[in-house]
Amino acid sequence: NTLGYYNNNWWYVRNGRVDFNANTLGYYNNNWWYVRNGRVDFNANTLGYYNNNWWYVKNGCVDFNVNTLVYYNNNWWYVINGHVDFTANTIAKNEKGLWYVNNGVVDFGYNGTFDGLDGKIYYIKNGLVYQIDEVE
Repeated sequence: NTLGYYNNNWWYVRNGRVDFNANTLGYYNNNWWYVRNGRVDFNANTLGYYNNNWWYVKNGCVDFNVNTLVYYNNNWWYVINGHVDFTANTIAKNEKGLWYVNNGVVDFGYNGTFDGLDGKIYYIKNGLVYQIDEVE
């Protein structure tokens, strides 16, 4: 499988033919590209599934350097080094604040505390951190 350029578009090629049903990631020129309906979608900003992992796609290309929260399918997912970490139990930041992540997804139902690896105690309501205490 590869990507091929034809008629001003990049296409996903399987067994020598364009696969118009392909919704995947395709590798070409040292990058992984988001393919929708057989064509590379350079406007895609989403998660893409490939090889049993979900990857963060920005402008159609997998970004292996990103560490953030990504909204996809009605959930906020924890992305580290470009892929969703389904084992993560941590605090993560986005433009709306700090959030409690349980098994890789923001847990909006969580109310309580979280002892961070940074030695801080995070106080959480509805998944959102509202107070941070330094441990003496």
